[in-house]
Amino acid sequence: EPLKILQVTKLYTPWIGGVERIVQELSEGLRNDSRFDVRVLCVASRGAGSSQIINGVPVRRSASFGILFGMPLSLSFFLDFRRAVSEVDIIHFHEPFPLATLAWFFFRPRKKIIVTYHADIVRQRILFPLYRPFLFSLLRAASFISPTSPVLQSYSLTLSHFPEKLRPIPLGIPLRKFSHLTERHNELLGKLKERYGAGPFILFAGRPAYYKGIPTLFEAFRGIPARLILLGVSESDVTIPSAVRPNLIFTGKVSDEDLPAYYHFADFFVLPSTKPAEAFGLVQVEAMAAGLPVINTALPTAVPWVSRHNETGLTVEPGNVSELRGAILTLLTQPKLRESFACTARERANLFSSDRMISDYAKLYESLF
Repeated sequence: EPLKILQVTKLYTPWIGGVERIVQELSEGLRNDSRFDVRVLCVASRGAGSSQIINGVPVRRSASFGILFGMPLSLSFFLDFRRAVSEVDIIHFHEPFPLATLAWFFFRPRKKIIVTYHADIVRQRILFPLYRPFLFSLLRAASFISPTSPVLQSYSLTLSHFPEKLRPIPLGIPLRKFSHLTERHNELLGKLKERYGAGPFILFAGRPAYYKGIPTLFEAFRGIPARLILLGVSESDVTIPSAVRPNLIFTGKVSDEDLPAYYHFADFFVLPSTKPAEAFGLVQVEAMAAGLPVINTALPTAVPWVSRHNETGLTVEPGNVSELRGAILTLLTQPKLRESFACTARERANLFSSDRMISDYAKLYESLF
């Protein structure tokens, strides 16, 4: 009989975010393995609850009043949690998710627990002392805690209290999706070239969150002889300086299926994040798999570990406009350096495959019994 596993996460596809994509990859990958029976419990970003099957994975979405301080407000989640955990062998929490932590604390189900620890709480850290006892209670009950990188394992003060439980498992994506173009991608690539011309093009991808460093990027881009593609961003999402407006391309929402074409259209990638809330930067792996050099920032997180300075791209100080501008100009004017970084980037991307991530978690699950 397959092991029944409940993935407990804040939000789930079609909501776009790094954690949401990882949970989807993990759930769908495990669903294809006869040893496991996987289902997902999450919260609606707002509105009524629902139950549905998404790509073969049963998903229960609890009703929500909305999101406050990054956390969904839901009462029905507690009832859904109690019902869902009664039917499974393993509860896999994706933290930080205070609502789920509180639900576990109140009900204390006698189940095997694994926690994937995606990041420390950054923006709401003033509230962390209130949350800390509940989180530590969950982490003490967990059989294993999986930080998403060795870097997170080393710098997180929270994780330092549980060294014997730590089993770092780096995040992974379906690399072939970004390294090999389909006929559909080639058609879209042709349309992009026809519409925007020869370039050069620099790519940013992600939500316009406060920590992404988009204002810094705009300042650094003044006078740069290239065009900046903001993948997944609309003009209404950001404040645009008039000096750079003519050089910006806003794609708005792009389907997951079409993403690879934009990576192959660009000359290199930039992730100018300014705050440690950027814990990993999964979009870097997408860029590297597509053969793009990466400019990132020296955050005290896994970001500069994923793409390494002078190996797969360049790393600059967070929020430093002149350094970011210099790195952009360096890659624009040195095509041989870009080619060297691109080659190394493709190789390093292999460390972050979803197949490896899924296999590592499968071994972790089976080791519990």
